[in-house]
Amino acid sequence: MIQFFRRIRQNLIDQQRVGKYLLYAIGEILLVVIGILIALQINNWNQQRKDRKLEYDLLVGLRNDLSDDLKQIESSVNRSHQDLKLTIKRFDSVINLQELNLDYLDSLFYYRCIRPRNTFFPQTGTYQSIINNGNSSIISNNDLFKKIQIVYDRIYQRLLLSGNRLDVFNDKFRHEMVKSRSLNNKDRILFYKNPATINELNHWLERNIHYNNNVNGGWSMNDDKKVISVLDSIKEELKKF
Repeated sequence: MIQFFRRIRQNLIDQQRVGKYLLYAIGEILLVVIGILIALQINNWNQQRKDRKLEYDLLVGLRNDLSDDLKQIESSVNRSHQDLKLTIKRFDSVINLQELNLDYLDSLFYYRCIRPRNTFFPQTGTYQSIINNGNSSIISNNDLFKKIQIVYDRIYQRLLLSGNRLDVFNDKFRHEMVKSRSLNNKDRILFYKNPATINELNHWLERNIHYNNNVNGGWSMNDDKKVISVLDSIKEELKKF
């Protein structure tokens, strides 16, 4: 085909038909420009298709991460919190009995009351990949992505700092309480019945209640920037694909 047009051009030149040659040259240029524009459009369509697929994958990843976070709160953090409340209540109910079962008290205190407690560690892999790879613009819903940023950069960071402080407090508290295991039976019973020990347990419980309220508050439906609301918004966005 190219050879055909070249022969036509050469014939026009040979016949000294300058006007017709100029028209032909302009037409040839237009064909080249149209070809380039079509190629660019095809490339643009392909890139948009790839971006759309990446956006879908990222939203699915965010949805899964946030869903796992919710499951962690419900099955781990809240369950640990409820266990602590019930165990301290049980400890309070038996400590003033006339006859104390020291083995039971030891088990209740060391293995239930002051055992390590679960704090919240969110799944941040998908969000970090978006930030690290500069893919924030891939999320076409700008308002949604701003809310996602609030979740990870504000709400989650606040919960992580609060959880770190609680972990430090819990470690120190448990370290002090475990020292009582070296006491003889009589002194250990006195330790259990000491009001100071009860006060320490209740203070620990208060700290954990405060933390648990913060965690669940970050997930509440009080406003459209809370985590569970953002999770619902992501699910709605995915329905558009």
